[in-house]
Amino acid sequence: MKPTPDTIGPWRPCDEAVALTFEETSGTPEPSCLRWRGSLWRVVGRSRHWSTWHALPVVPLHAGNGPTTRGLRADFWRFQAQTDPVSPVACFEVRRADREWRLVRRDATFDVPGQFDVPRQ
Repeated sequence: MKPTPDTIGPWRPCDEAVALTFEETSGTPEPSCLRWRGSLWRVVGRSRHWSTWHALPVVPLHAGNGPTTRGLRADFWRFQAQTDPVSPVACFEVRRADREWRLVRRDATFDVPGQFDVPRQ
């Protein structure tokens, strides 16, 4: 089995605000830089994106109105990044909360030669 970010060490849960910059790649915006704790992390390799949608109950404003729901969509990105070309690579998972990006979890740093499935020489 090829290693993936899910199988390389334990993830560390977080909930911190981050700034995420996007660049258009092949007509699709993808993360290019992450600013976290004063450091600029450049995305390396491929990114993964997914979203979820939940219907949440909303309390009615007036007594006669029945219960209503509000749709909540969350966008997630998972990617590898490093602070400079010779620094260790780390995996990050971020979530958009309203208009703010939050660091959801990250894993321990590890050294990869570019992609998960490339053997070391």
